[in-house]
Amino acid sequence: MHPGRSPSTPPSDAPELAMQRISPDRASLEIAHRALHTDARLDEMLEHPALKIILEALARRHMQRRARIDVKKLQANDRDN
Repeated sequence: MHPGRSPSTPPSDAPELAMQRISPDRASLEIAHRALHTDARLDEMLEHPALKIILEALARRHMQRRARIDVKKLQANDRDN
């Protein structure tokens, strides 16, 4: 800790707004649950704090992979919208 600064005061070089984590959608949570190969139900795992962190981390990773841009489609000018 730096002298002259109280523990509750953030450092001046720290961003004012912390990054907020995106909460994963139900489909991503179910895919993450399936990837863990566990017998516990998804809702039971979400009630347990440690397991919830693991599930949400896997689900966020899945969401990132799902959101990647398909470069070959862009090169072929094949847009779905």
